[in-house]
Amino acid sequence: MDINTFIVIITYNSQEFIGKCLDSVYSSSFKKWFLTIVDNNSSDKTIEAIEDFTRSKKTSSALFAPQGLKLIKMKKNTGFAPAVNYAVFDFLLKQHPGPKKTLQYLVLLNPDLVIKNNSIFNLVNTFIKKNEDTYPGGNNIAKIGAAGGIIYGYESEKLQNAGGKIRPNFITYHELAGANKTGIYEVDYASGAIFATKLEYFTRLSGFDPGYRPLYYEELDYCLKLKKLGFKIVINSKSSA
Repeated sequence: MDINTFIVIITYNSQEFIGKCLDSVYSSSFKKWFLTIVDNNSSDKTIEAIEDFTRSKKTSSALFAPQGLKLIKMKKNTGFAPAVNYAVFDFLLKQHPGPKKTLQYLVLLNPDLVIKNNSIFNLVNTFIKKNEDTYPGGNNIAKIGAAGGIIYGYESEKLQNAGGKIRPNFITYHELAGANKTGIYEVDYASGAIFATKLEYFTRLSGFDPGYRPLYYEELDYCLKLKKLGFKIVINSKSSA
């Protein structure tokens, strides 16, 4: 089975929740991915938690095997944007350029998320033509540059984020009306917590701007760059965590 999706999770002191996140990824219906975890020099037992998971699930250590996992241990906390860039440009494109011929999509997940069963499948399929009937305008599906999902709280599943909006003064806020929307709908930006884009777009824009440290706004900056190129940013309501 060929893989077409490169999943990246950035961890830092994530020992309490990374196991649940990984279990939800491995239990999901979509299997055509390879996962890379970049740990930003955690000071807790995040590494041990990841290694315990790989042993218990007997995950593949073969590079770019379907549902395989590669753990990268950084020597210092580089921040979110540089860590994602390292996974894509240094690990994938420089060290292992072969798989980039089949990899089409980049998916980012926060380590404290538990994704629903079909979330990755629906997120990736946002970019596929057969979804055009769920997106207003139909034939504009090819112009989607990035897609996000809907994020809920753990216990009550209270809506936390259904897309990002930007006020005229560039203050941002989370869209909460998205709970009443269905299909694929347009937003100003999508949260990097559950985020997908085409790998060719990410490389074309040289990834995330590493100046956004230690975190926040790198996905907003990336989405604005895509919009300048004429791409749309959307939320797929069938992708949630």
